[in-house]
Amino acid sequence: MRLVSFIDQQGNICAGAIAGERVIDLTQAIAALALPASIAERSLVAPGSGMLRLLYAGVEGIAAIRQHVDSTIAVGGLDRLPFWRELKLM
Repeated sequence: MRLVSFIDQQGNICAGAIAGERVIDLTQAIAALALPASIAERSLVAPGSGMLRLLYAGVEGIAAIRQHVDSTIAVGGLDRLPFWRELKLM
């Protein structure tokens, strides 16, 4: 799984995964990840979304995102997603 940060058409910084020539936007899926209790116990404040939140979510979060990407690919519809070359990658 190749993860990328990119700027969408509205100018927002987003997180995504490259699937072939397309990019799957993972911003909402990452924002929905549960964080380990150890984050709060150490008084850390995780961002609401983005790659840093994914890192805070740990191995379980990365596994959940991988499953989301695999499911997105399995159901098809990649042809409606933007080409990575059309996006401004960061």
